[in-house]
Amino acid sequence: MDVRAKTVSNAIARGVLQVAESLDVSGEQFLRLAGLTRAEVFQPHGRVAGHKHQRLMRLTEHAPVNTSLLRGGLEPLFADYLNLASVCTNCATLREAVDTFLRYRGVIGELDVLVCRERDDALLFDYISDDPLESSGKSALANFALLVKLVRHYSLDRAPRFDCALQAAPLRQAAAVDAFFEGPVASHQTANQLKVTCAALDTPFTHHNPLLHAVFLASLSAEHSAIVQPDSFAGRVTQFVRDALVSGRDDLAVSDDRLLDQLCEAMNLTRWTVRRRLQGDGCTYKDLVVHVKLAEARRLLREDTMPLGLISDLLGFASQGSFTRFFKANEGVAPLTYRRAAPMGWTPHP
Repeated sequence: MDVRAKTVSNAIARGVLQVAESLDVSGEQFLRLAGLTRAEVFQPHGRVAGHKHQRLMRLTEHAPVNTSLLRGGLEPLFADYLNLASVCTNCATLREAVDTFLRYRGVIGELDVLVCRERDDALLFDYISDDPLESSGKSALANFALLVKLVRHYSLDRAPRFDCALQAAPLRQAAAVDAFFEGPVASHQTANQLKVTCAALDTPFTHHNPLLHAVFLASLSAEHSAIVQPDSFAGRVTQFVRDALVSGRDDLAVSDDRLLDQLCEAMNLTRWTVRRRLQGDGCTYKDLVVHVKLAEARRLLREDTMPLGLISDLLGFASQGSFTRFFKANEGVAPLTYRRAAPMGWTPHP
Protein backbone atom coordinates (compact mmCIF):
# COMPACT_ATOMS: atom_id res chain seq x y z
CA MET A 1 0.00 0.00 0.00
CA ASP A 2 1.30 3.45 -0.87
CA VAL A 3 -0.17 6.38 1.04
CA ARG A 4 1.60 9.02 -1.02
CA ALA A 5 1.45 10.07 -4.64
CA LYS A 6 4.53 8.86 -6.49
CA THR A 7 6.82 11.32 -8.25
CA VAL A 8 9.62 11.39 -10.82
CA SER A 9 12.63 13.69 -11.07
CA ASN A 10 11.90 16.64 -13.36
CA ALA A 11 15.31 16.08 -14.98
CA ILE A 12 13.62 13.45 -17.16
CA ALA A 13 11.02 16.00 -18.30
CA ARG A 14 13.81 18.45 -19.15
CA GLY A 15 15.54 15.83 -21.25
CA VAL A 16 12.32 14.94 -23.07
CA LEU A 17 11.59 18.62 -23.71
CA GLN A 18 15.06 19.15 -25.20
CA VAL A 19 14.57 16.19 -27.55
CA ALA A 20 11.13 17.48 -28.58
CA GLU A 21 12.46 20.97 -29.34
CA SER A 22 15.36 19.48 -31.31
CA LEU A 23 12.71 17.85 -33.51
CA ASP A 24 11.05 21.26 -34.05
CA VAL A 25 8.14 20.45 -31.76
CA SER A 26 6.77 23.46 -29.90
CA GLY A 27 7.99 23.22 -26.32
CA GLU A 28 5.06 25.21 -24.97
CA GLN A 29 2.52 23.03 -26.74
CA PHE A 30 4.33 19.90 -25.64
CA LEU A 31 4.25 20.96 -21.97
CA ARG A 32 0.61 22.00 -22.21
CA LEU A 33 -0.38 18.58 -23.56
CA ALA A 34 1.48 16.94 -20.68
CA GLY A 35 -0.14 19.24 -18.11
CA LEU A 36 3.24 20.64 -17.09
CA THR A 37 4.53 24.17 -16.64
CA ARG A 38 8.07 25.41 -17.25
CA ALA A 39 8.33 26.16 -13.55
CA GLU A 40 7.70 22.48 -12.76
CA VAL A 41 10.20 21.32 -15.35
CA PHE A 42 13.03 23.73 -14.53
CA GLN A 43 12.73 23.96 -10.74
CA PRO A 44 16.12 22.88 -9.32
CA HIS A 45 15.91 19.31 -7.98
CA GLY A 46 12.15 19.37 -8.63
CA ARG A 47 9.74 16.44 -8.88
CA VAL A 48 6.90 15.80 -11.31
CA ALA A 49 3.67 14.09 -10.27
CA GLY A 50 3.48 10.52 -11.49
CA HIS A 51 0.37 10.97 -13.66
CA LYS A 52 1.96 13.94 -15.46
CA HIS A 53 5.13 11.98 -16.10
CA GLN A 54 3.10 9.11 -17.55
CA ARG A 55 1.26 11.54 -19.82
CA LEU A 56 4.59 12.99 -20.93
CA MET A 57 6.01 9.57 -21.79
CA ARG A 58 2.90 8.61 -23.75
CA LEU A 59 3.33 11.73 -25.88
CA THR A 60 6.81 10.52 -26.83
CA GLU A 61 5.86 6.90 -27.40
CA HIS A 62 6.51 7.03 -31.15
CA ALA A 63 9.52 9.33 -31.03
CA PRO A 64 12.97 7.88 -31.79
CA VAL A 65 15.00 6.45 -28.94
CA ASN A 66 17.37 9.00 -27.44
CA THR A 67 20.62 7.36 -28.49
CA SER A 68 22.63 9.56 -26.12
CA LEU A 69 21.61 6.97 -23.50
CA LEU A 70 23.76 4.48 -25.37
CA ARG A 71 26.91 6.59 -25.63
CA GLY A 72 29.76 7.02 -23.17
CA GLY A 73 29.70 6.02 -19.53
CA LEU A 74 27.88 7.20 -16.43
CA GLU A 75 29.17 10.78 -16.60
CA PRO A 76 25.77 12.29 -17.61
CA LEU A 77 24.25 10.83 -14.43
CA PHE A 78 26.33 13.23 -12.34
CA ALA A 79 24.65 16.29 -13.84
CA ASP A 80 21.20 15.53 -12.39
CA TYR A 81 21.81 12.84 -9.77
CA LEU A 82 25.15 13.75 -8.19
CA ASN A 83 24.73 11.77 -4.97
CA LEU A 84 23.43 8.64 -6.69
CA ALA A 85 26.17 8.73 -9.31
CA SER A 86 28.91 9.45 -6.78
CA VAL A 87 27.94 6.51 -4.59
CA CYS A 88 27.17 4.00 -7.34
CA THR A 89 30.49 4.62 -9.11
CA ASN A 90 32.52 4.41 -5.89
CA CYS A 91 31.47 1.21 -4.15
CA ALA A 92 33.75 -1.53 -2.85
CA THR A 93 32.43 -4.04 -5.38
CA LEU A 94 30.06 -4.25 -8.33
CA ARG A 95 27.63 -6.24 -6.18
CA GLU A 96 27.46 -3.37 -3.68
CA ALA A 97 27.02 -0.87 -6.52
CA VAL A 98 24.06 -2.79 -7.97
CA ASP A 99 22.47 -3.07 -4.54
CA THR A 100 22.91 0.67 -3.99
CA PHE A 101 21.41 1.53 -7.36
CA LEU A 102 18.37 -0.66 -6.74
CA ARG A 103 17.85 0.73 -3.25
CA TYR A 104 18.12 4.42 -4.12
CA ARG A 105 16.96 4.68 -7.72
CA GLY A 106 13.77 6.30 -6.42
CA VAL A 107 15.62 9.62 -6.62
CA ILE A 108 15.23 9.24 -10.39
CA GLY A 109 11.63 8.01 -10.30
CA GLU A 110 9.17 5.91 -8.34
CA LEU A 111 6.83 4.73 -11.10
CA ASP A 112 8.47 1.43 -11.82
CA VAL A 113 10.08 -1.58 -10.20
CA LEU A 114 13.49 -3.07 -10.96
CA VAL A 115 13.89 -6.52 -9.46
CA CYS A 116 17.16 -8.45 -9.35
CA ARG A 117 17.68 -12.17 -8.88
CA GLU A 118 20.92 -14.11 -8.92
CA ARG A 119 20.94 -17.38 -10.82
CA ASP A 120 23.82 -19.55 -12.06
CA ASP A 121 26.46 -16.84 -11.58
CA ALA A 122 24.36 -14.32 -13.52
CA LEU A 123 22.14 -11.42 -12.48
CA LEU A 124 18.60 -11.31 -13.86
CA PHE A 125 16.92 -7.90 -13.85
CA ASP A 126 13.19 -7.59 -14.45
CA TYR A 127 11.75 -4.16 -15.22
CA ILE A 128 8.07 -3.54 -14.45
CA SER A 129 6.35 -0.23 -15.19
CA ASP A 130 3.51 1.16 -13.08
CA ASP A 131 1.92 2.50 -16.26
CA PRO A 132 -0.36 -0.15 -17.80
CA LEU A 133 -0.17 1.72 -21.12
CA GLU A 134 3.63 1.65 -21.29
CA SER A 135 4.38 -0.16 -24.54
CA SER A 136 7.37 1.52 -26.18
CA GLY A 137 10.04 -0.19 -24.10
CA LYS A 138 11.98 3.07 -23.72
CA SER A 139 11.76 3.18 -19.93
CA ALA A 140 12.99 -0.39 -19.63
CA LEU A 141 15.75 0.37 -22.13
CA ALA A 142 16.87 3.46 -20.17
CA ASN A 143 17.12 1.48 -16.93
CA PHE A 144 18.94 -1.39 -18.58
CA ALA A 145 21.36 1.05 -20.24
CA LEU A 146 22.29 2.49 -16.84
CA LEU A 147 22.85 -1.00 -15.47
CA VAL A 148 25.04 -1.96 -18.42
CA LYS A 149 27.14 1.17 -17.97
CA LEU A 150 27.42 0.47 -14.24
CA VAL A 151 28.61 -3.09 -14.88
CA ARG A 152 31.15 -1.91 -17.44
CA HIS A 153 32.44 0.71 -14.99
CA TYR A 154 33.41 -2.05 -12.53
CA SER A 155 34.28 -4.86 -14.92
CA LEU A 156 37.47 -3.26 -16.25
CA ASP A 157 39.28 -6.04 -18.15
CA ARG A 158 36.67 -8.72 -17.32
CA ALA A 159 34.34 -8.57 -20.27
CA PRO A 160 30.70 -9.00 -19.13
CA ARG A 161 27.94 -10.43 -21.28
CA PHE A 162 24.48 -8.88 -21.65
CA ASP A 163 21.29 -10.53 -22.90
CA CYS A 164 18.39 -8.09 -23.23
CA ALA A 165 14.72 -8.83 -23.91
CA LEU A 166 11.89 -6.29 -24.24
CA GLN A 167 8.14 -6.67 -24.33
CA ALA A 168 7.93 -3.93 -26.96
CA ALA A 169 8.11 -4.17 -30.72
CA PRO A 170 11.57 -3.81 -32.34
CA LEU A 171 12.98 -0.34 -31.71
CA ARG A 172 13.53 2.02 -34.63
CA GLN A 173 17.24 2.33 -33.77
CA ALA A 174 17.65 -1.43 -33.41
CA ALA A 175 21.17 -1.44 -34.84
CA ALA A 176 22.44 1.12 -32.32
CA VAL A 177 20.69 -0.67 -29.46
CA ASP A 178 22.08 -4.07 -30.48
CA ALA A 179 25.57 -2.58 -30.74
CA PHE A 180 25.31 -1.13 -27.25
CA PHE A 181 24.31 -4.49 -25.72
CA GLU A 182 26.83 -6.29 -27.96
CA GLY A 183 24.16 -8.65 -29.21
CA PRO A 184 20.61 -8.69 -30.59
CA VAL A 185 17.88 -7.39 -28.30
CA ALA A 186 14.85 -9.69 -28.38
CA SER A 187 11.44 -8.06 -28.89
CA HIS A 188 7.83 -9.07 -28.21
CA GLN A 189 8.94 -10.99 -25.11
CA THR A 190 6.82 -11.83 -22.07
CA ALA A 191 8.92 -9.61 -19.79
CA ASN A 192 11.46 -6.79 -19.88
CA GLN A 193 14.58 -8.58 -18.73
CA LEU A 194 18.32 -8.03 -18.69
CA LYS A 195 20.70 -10.90 -17.96
CA VAL A 196 24.20 -9.92 -16.86
CA THR A 197 26.94 -12.52 -16.81
CA CYS A 198 29.99 -11.05 -15.12
CA ALA A 199 32.95 -12.51 -13.25
CA ALA A 200 33.70 -9.25 -11.42
CA LEU A 201 30.70 -9.15 -9.06
CA ASP A 202 32.78 -9.48 -5.90
CA THR A 203 36.14 -8.28 -7.21
CA PRO A 204 37.41 -5.38 -5.04
CA PHE A 205 37.17 -2.10 -6.94
CA THR A 206 40.65 -0.63 -6.99
CA HIS A 207 39.40 2.98 -7.25
CA HIS A 208 37.09 2.72 -4.23
CA ASN A 209 37.45 5.67 -1.84
CA PRO A 210 35.81 4.76 1.51
CA LEU A 211 35.78 8.34 2.85
CA LEU A 212 34.09 9.87 -0.18
CA HIS A 213 31.72 6.90 -0.32
CA ALA A 214 30.57 7.53 3.26
CA VAL A 215 30.11 11.27 2.65
CA PHE A 216 28.06 10.88 -0.52
CA LEU A 217 26.08 7.93 0.86
CA ALA A 218 24.91 10.09 3.77
CA SER A 219 23.81 12.77 1.30
CA LEU A 220 22.09 10.22 -0.92
CA SER A 221 20.25 8.69 2.03
CA ALA A 222 19.04 12.13 3.13
CA GLU A 223 17.96 12.99 -0.43
CA HIS A 224 16.06 9.72 -0.75
CA SER A 225 14.39 10.14 2.65
CA ALA A 226 13.25 13.66 1.72
CA ILE A 227 11.55 12.29 -1.39
CA VAL A 228 9.69 9.53 0.40
CA GLN A 229 8.44 11.75 3.23
CA PRO A 230 4.63 11.72 2.86
CA ASP A 231 2.73 14.99 3.34
CA SER A 232 -0.87 13.79 3.73
CA PHE A 233 -2.64 13.03 7.01
CA ALA A 234 -2.03 9.35 6.35
CA GLY A 235 1.61 10.27 5.85
CA ARG A 236 1.82 12.01 9.22
CA VAL A 237 0.26 8.98 10.89
CA THR A 238 2.73 6.76 9.07
CA GLN A 239 5.62 8.90 10.31
CA PHE A 240 4.35 8.74 13.90
CA VAL A 241 4.12 4.95 13.76
CA ARG A 242 7.56 4.71 12.16
CA ASP A 243 9.09 6.96 14.84
CA ALA A 244 7.56 4.78 17.53
CA LEU A 245 9.10 1.66 16.05
CA VAL A 246 12.60 2.98 15.43
CA SER A 247 13.06 5.37 18.36
CA GLY A 248 13.70 2.72 21.00
CA ARG A 249 11.97 4.87 23.60
CA ASP A 250 10.28 2.96 26.40
CA ASP A 251 7.37 5.42 26.58
CA LEU A 252 6.34 4.66 23.01
CA ALA A 253 4.69 1.28 23.22
CA VAL A 254 4.56 -0.75 20.01
CA SER A 255 1.26 -2.43 20.85
CA ASP A 256 -0.94 -1.41 17.92
CA ASP A 257 -3.88 -0.46 20.12
CA ARG A 258 -1.78 1.45 22.65
CA LEU A 259 0.06 3.20 19.82
CA LEU A 260 -3.26 4.43 18.45
CA ASP A 261 -4.05 5.96 21.84
CA GLN A 262 -0.65 7.71 21.85
CA LEU A 263 -1.28 8.97 18.32
CA CYS A 264 -4.68 10.40 19.30
CA GLU A 265 -3.14 12.10 22.32
CA ALA A 266 -0.27 13.59 20.30
CA MET A 267 -2.62 14.92 17.59
CA ASN A 268 -5.40 15.86 20.01
CA LEU A 269 -7.89 13.82 18.00
CA THR A 270 -10.39 11.10 18.82
CA ARG A 271 -10.07 7.59 17.43
CA TRP A 272 -13.17 8.21 15.35
CA THR A 273 -11.63 11.35 13.79
CA VAL A 274 -8.38 9.56 13.02
CA ARG A 275 -10.24 6.71 11.33
CA ARG A 276 -12.44 9.10 9.35
CA ARG A 277 -9.50 11.16 8.10
CA LEU A 278 -7.54 8.06 7.17
CA GLN A 279 -10.58 6.77 5.30
CA GLY A 280 -10.50 10.05 3.36
CA ASP A 281 -6.92 9.21 2.34
CA GLY A 282 -8.04 5.77 1.19
CA CYS A 283 -6.56 3.63 3.95
CA THR A 284 -7.04 2.41 7.52
CA TYR A 285 -4.93 2.57 10.64
CA LYS A 286 -4.29 -1.17 10.38
CA ASP A 287 -3.10 -0.69 6.78
CA LEU A 288 -0.54 1.87 7.92
CA VAL A 289 0.76 -0.24 10.79
CA VAL A 290 1.25 -3.21 8.45
CA HIS A 291 2.94 -0.93 5.89
CA VAL A 292 5.38 0.52 8.44
CA LYS A 293 6.16 -2.76 10.21
CA LEU A 294 6.83 -4.49 6.91
CA ALA A 295 9.08 -1.67 5.69
CA GLU A 296 11.01 -1.64 8.98
CA ALA A 297 11.31 -5.43 8.93
CA ARG A 298 12.77 -5.28 5.41
CA ARG A 299 15.26 -2.62 6.50
CA LEU A 300 16.42 -4.57 9.55
CA LEU A 301 16.74 -7.78 7.56
CA ARG A 302 18.70 -6.04 4.78
CA GLU A 303 21.00 -3.86 6.82
CA ASP A 304 21.73 -5.81 10.00
CA THR A 305 22.49 -9.23 11.37
CA MET A 306 20.06 -8.76 14.22
CA PRO A 307 18.48 -12.05 15.37
CA LEU A 308 14.89 -12.60 14.26
CA GLY A 309 13.74 -12.79 17.87
CA LEU A 310 15.02 -9.27 18.56
CA ILE A 311 13.46 -7.91 15.37
CA SER A 312 10.20 -9.50 16.44
CA ASP A 313 10.40 -7.77 19.84
CA LEU A 314 11.28 -4.37 18.33
CA LEU A 315 8.30 -4.53 16.00
CA GLY A 316 5.90 -5.47 18.76
CA PHE A 317 5.13 -9.09 17.89
CA ALA A 318 4.18 -11.53 20.62
CA SER A 319 6.67 -14.11 19.35
CA GLN A 320 9.18 -14.81 16.64
CA GLY A 321 6.68 -17.21 15.10
CA SER A 322 4.01 -14.53 14.81
CA PHE A 323 6.55 -12.19 13.17
CA THR A 324 7.54 -14.92 10.68
CA ARG A 325 3.88 -15.58 9.81
CA PHE A 326 3.26 -11.83 9.37
CA PHE A 327 6.29 -11.35 7.14
CA LYS A 328 5.59 -14.40 4.98
CA ALA A 329 1.92 -13.47 4.56
CA ASN A 330 2.81 -9.96 3.35
CA GLU A 331 6.13 -10.50 1.57
CA GLY A 332 5.65 -13.99 0.19
CA VAL A 333 8.81 -15.49 1.70
CA ALA A 334 10.14 -16.21 5.18
CA PRO A 335 12.35 -13.55 6.85
CA LEU A 336 15.55 -15.61 6.56
CA THR A 337 14.91 -16.25 2.86
CA TYR A 338 14.47 -12.52 2.34
CA ARG A 339 17.66 -11.75 4.28
CA ARG A 340 19.71 -14.12 2.10
CA ALA A 341 18.33 -12.59 -1.12
CA ALA A 342 18.26 -8.94 -0.02
CA PRO A 343 21.94 -8.13 -0.68
CA MET A 344 21.12 -8.11 -4.39
CA GLY A 345 18.03 -6.00 -3.91
CA TRP A 346 15.56 -8.78 -4.68
CA THR A 347 12.02 -8.46 -3.36
CA PRO A 348 9.33 -10.99 -4.33
CA HIS A 349 6.42 -8.55 -4.02
CA PRO A 350 7.61 -5.02 -4.82
